[in-house]
This record gives sequence, C-alpha cells and structure tokens, in this order.
Amino acid sequence: MSRRREPGEETTLRALTQHHAVGDAGQLSRSALVLHVVHERSVLTFPLPDKGSVLIGRAPEADLRIDEPSISRRHAVVHVGPPLTVEDVGGANGVLVGGSRLHTGDKAPLDAGSVFELGDVMIVVQRNAGARRPRRIWSQAYFEGRVEDECGRAKRAGTAFAVARIHTPAATAAEGIEPVVSGVLSAADILASYGPGDLGALLLDAPSERANRIATVIASALASAGIDARVGVACFPGDAQAPAALLAQAASSAREPAATRRAPATTAFGASVRDVDTVLGRIARGNINVLITGETGVGKELAAERVHALSPRASAPLIRLNCAAFSETLLSSELFGHERGAFTGADRAKPGVLEQAGGGTVFLDEVGELPMSIQPKLLRVLEDRIVTRVGALKGQPVDLRFVAATNRDLEADVAQGRFRQDLYFRLNGFLLHLLPLRERAGDIPDIARGFLVQASQAAGLRAPVTLSEEVLDIFKTYRWPGNVRELRNVIDRAVLLCTDGVITKAHLPLDRMQQQTQQPQSPMTRPTLPPTRGEDPDPLRAALDAREKQRIEEALAQHNGNQTHAARALGISRGTLLSRIDLYDLARPRKRQPR
Repeated sequence: MSRRREPGEETTLRALTQHHAVGDAGQLSRSALVLHVVHERSVLTFPLPDKGSVLIGRAPEADLRIDEPSISRRHAVVHVGPPLTVEDVGGANGVLVGGSRLHTGDKAPLDAGSVFELGDVMIVVQRNAGARRPRRIWSQAYFEGRVEDECGRAKRAGTAFAVARIHTPAATAAEGIEPVVSGVLSAADILASYGPGDLGALLLDAPSERANRIATVIASALASAGIDARVGVACFPGDAQAPAALLAQAASSAREPAATRRAPATTAFGASVRDVDTVLGRIARGNINVLITGETGVGKELAAERVHALSPRASAPLIRLNCAAFSETLLSSELFGHERGAFTGADRAKPGVLEQAGGGTVFLDEVGELPMSIQPKLLRVLEDRIVTRVGALKGQPVDLRFVAATNRDLEADVAQGRFRQDLYFRLNGFLLHLLPLRERAGDIPDIARGFLVQASQAAGLRAPVTLSEEVLDIFKTYRWPGNVRELRNVIDRAVLLCTDGVITKAHLPLDRMQQQTQQPQSPMTRPTLPPTRGEDPDPLRAALDAREKQRIEEALAQHNGNQTHAARALGISRGTLLSRIDLYDLARPRKRQPR
C-alpha cells in the first residue's frame, strides 16, 4: 500500500548515503566504477560519474552525503579524472589512504580495489559488477512462484520481505525502465517482467522501513530519468501475508518521487592484500555470511580464516569442509551428521560439521560442487538455523556463521539450473572477489617474503633467505597461472636449492614457468625443476623428492594419518597429497591391512 515518509525519518537513518546530481538515474547499472561505503554493519553503494568530481561530506550540497558524526561537512573530493584521485579538503578526521594520512589539499591516486577511510567510514573503489553483467529479468510465473515460496519461508523464520510493482504508461519509456530499476536493487533482489514497461520486484529480507526506502529511490530515479512511472510496494507481514494479496496490493498502490537515496547493496571487490584485510576486518565484526570467489590458488581459504580470526567467533571452532572431496552420501553425513542405523555402516551416532561448529564458523570450500540433492537441506539450515541429522526425526538449533568459497561462476550455474538461486542469495551476504596474482603484481614482493620466512623455518635455516632483484623482476612479470599456491611452491623449492642465502634466477624452474605461460597447467599437475647449471639432474631431483617425501611422512605422522589435516599443514590440497602418496609409494594410513 502507498506510504508517506514519517516525520523525522530523514534524521533517524544513520549512515544513510545520499547522492545528488552526479549523473542520470540508472547510473549504477552503467557506471564503470562505484564507491562501496562500509560503516559498522552496513554497506551502501554510490556510482561514480564518467567525469568530474564528487564531494563527500555531511553538508546538504555534498554529492555523496554521509550522515555520520566522524564525517565533516566538506571532508573529501574524489576526482574522476583521469587520473582517479581522492583529495583531503579539510575534514577534521582526515583522509587515510593505504594507512597514510593526507594533508589538506593533498591528493592520492586511486584504482579499482583501492580503499580509503574518512573518520569511522571506509570506502572501497570497485569496478561495477552491474555494468559488466546485466541483471536477469525473470518471467511472471517464476516471480509469483518465488513470492509464494518466500511467504512460506518468512512465516517459518519470522522474517520480513516486500513486493514492489513498477509500471510506466508511456510505451516510449518501456526500454529505459529496466536498467534504472535494476541499478537500484541489491544483488539478492528478484526482478521480473509483467510486460513492456511493467516490472515486479521481490525485495528479500526487507522490513517495511527498508522496502519503503527502496520504493522511494526507484520512483526518484525514474523521475530523474524523465520516465513517468508509478511504484507500489506491499510488505510482509504488515500489509498482507498471502501471496495473492501481496501481489494485488503492490499492483494497486503508487509511490510519488521523493528524495533520492541509495539502498544497501551486496559488495564485490578485488583489492591489494592490505586493503582486503582492512575490509575483512570491518565485515568480520558482524554475522553476515560471506561468499569468496576467485581463481584456483588465489587464497580463498586464507581469507576465510581471516574472517573467522577477526570475528567475535574467533574463540569458537572454524570447521572446514571441501564439498568436492566426498561422495553425495558421505557429504550429507559430514554436513548434518547421522543417527545410529541411519544407513549401512552407521554403527554409532555422529555429529556433523554444522553441529561441531556451534557458535563458530563453517567454511564450505568448493561450494559450487554441492550436489543438488543437498542444497535444499543446507538452505533450510541457513534459513531456520536448525540441523537435523540423517535418520533423525527432530532437529536442534545451531548458532553458525557461513563462509563459502568457489572458483565457479555461480550466477551462470544458477541460470543453467545447476545451483539453487535462493541458496546462492543466502550465502552471498557479502561477496569478496579475490583478484588473480597477475592482476596485483605490487603485492608479490610482500607475499613472497612471507613465504620465504615460512620456507626458511621449515628447512631449519637460522635466517630467512632473500630474493635477488632479478628474481623479483621475473616474479612481477610472470603471469602465475597457479596464483599464490604456485608462488609458494616455487619459493619452497628455491629455498631448498639455495646455498648462499640469496635466491637467484638459477634457482627457479624457468623452463616450467615458460611452458605454463604458453599453456597453463592444472594445479594438480606435479611440477618438475630443471637442473641448475653444470649439475646432473638426477641427484638434484632425488634430493628434492627425498625432502618432499620426508615432509609428507612427518605431516601424516603428526596428524595420526589424517590426510585432510596433513594436506592442510603442508599447504596443498588433499587431492595433491594423495597423488604424492601414490608417487612416493607411501602406505595410506586408513587403508592399511590389519595384521
């Protein structure tokens, strides 16, 4: 039903980001760059114009207005350029870029992934995912089915959501309505077509206040674009609780344009190591689920560990589960646990990962490989926070935070029916996209030095070895198809070969690196090292193999034969460990025959 803004609403919406005249409406769906404003537990999105400058502050005339006490009336200016820069224009709490504070009048360069701080607010510069991937427009039948499903879920979970209807009577504006509305909605919301210039929107997890705010933004954005449209909204459970009633009420109500405001949006970004750690520190404070994406080997598990370590749940367990490492039956048992007699071989009851992590964090690695039969069961846990063991009649409540990781394109999998869309939205509370190593060459020296310290300690050296300048130059120009994992592997082997404390070009597997540049290899492929000058390759390779075999045997012994834990200690995948066990003809501890 149509709603009026309540008196005083403008001043009670803390940390609400507003923008004024920075481009035409619908800019969020077209802008190449956006600013993600992170404050406490909220993430708000602001599109940058193609050119010009954006004033940030609390003043009413600010282009990006942030109503927060630590922000000055005129705090900073982002110059779109080129080049893209941020300038301190006299904010009382200053502007921090890369940990360094700017002086009034100073400018610092920015790029996609850069992070700067204004008082208690952190701002991330990011390429606009919406500009690269258009939002899917669903059919009317699918949309109304989702509304019905959401009514049932909300009744069980006691949550709120809303349905919006957007209609323009002018046929000439029909083509322009979709990008404008799509640019306002968050990634989790569903947009459907009822016909030319007639859209429906399902606003997930949207209480009445947020739903009305989004409707205001949509109406204002359309008006600014010169599109005469009506926007209606109906909220569950306040306006109606039946699907048909919600849809009818949204269609019959209308919303007039009001002050333009930007609704929260799911954030995706790629940034340097320091900037990623800064953002993770902010996000970790809350309880929002995190989805980490990126190529194989970019450090998704390390990021998940960092989220847990920086969160209030740090003292509770962090339980890891690789969704690709188990058969469908075993995976269900590992996740949810089972009761005695639930299936053949279940001779005793066993709690699952979700129970074991009570009060802590569950890291679902390779979540894109989750079988379709298990996805609805996991979705139920995410929604109701109740775990039911296989073979049990009654579930028990759990307090969990989920962090998931994948190298797959889950949106494409959703579109092709390989992954449930509702599960994707539940996991994707905050989207962290880690850039491949080749796109952040500036981080390579710091990452490499960290690995040098670890490898030197593992080799029993008194002091860490160092990298020569020629090696650093090679590292910065090489494309690293195996990403951070490959860099670590190269350094581990180079430390074993180095005898004078400095790694040079002679210690690198240059032949293999050149081959990988031409044709990237799978990270499961076991690399080989070329001989150093004047040496017989056989003794060298034998020494390396002997050292690696010894490390594997030590890791297996330390973890009582648990291959998953041993692989994690060695910094490799379980599949890689198994291939090494077969290569060195080692006995698999769990497969030894009884005496």
